[in-house]
Amino acid sequence: MKLTTNSILIALGFIFFAVMACFPMTIFALPLINTQHTPTPDSYATLQAMVTQTIVAMTQNAPTPTPV
Repeated sequence: MKLTTNSILIALGFIFFAVMACFPMTIFALPLINTQHTPTPDSYATLQAMVTQTIVAMTQNAPTPTPV
């Protein structure tokens, strides 16, 4: 049997998927950044300022009720 490039690639593909099936997906789905970060008081102040600015902007552009 003559080995062609296509048959070698197909065999390597099967081997690759067989090896990948042996590993749990959680290894590949781990977050790359630390999500257990505790925010500093500065980030709380920044968040509070952003919320306050959003509320002020929403109330300034709120439609006025029209009489029926």
